[in-house]
Amino acid sequence: MARTSAVRPPGVPVADDPDAAPAADDGDNAGGLVTLTQAQLQAMLDRAAASAVQAQRVAQSNPRNPDADLPDASEIDPDKIERPTLSKQGYVVPTHYGRPAGETFSG
Repeated sequence: MARTSAVRPPGVPVADDPDAAPAADDGDNAGGLVTLTQAQLQAMLDRAAASAVQAQRVAQSNPRNPDADLPDASEIDPDKIERPTLSKQGYVVPTHYGRPAGETFSG
């Protein structure tokens, strides 16, 4: 048996319960207006700018090294390594990786 109910905007009490409190705002207030003072708006913009500057500093302080000295994938023996190893072509994964200890592959 399907249950149906009327669709109503957030914050409007159910018609059957006039004493019900309005629903809490879940943050999705697409149609509503927000009032900010000039100081509040400027503080929000300053925080956003500071966050962007910090993110840029972190990105610049940890550059990727495209000339890293990585081995060729053909030089790595998957039977002899204990964990995934990065090569020029990508990761080489051990043949036993992801299986319980002692279990062998028979396929």
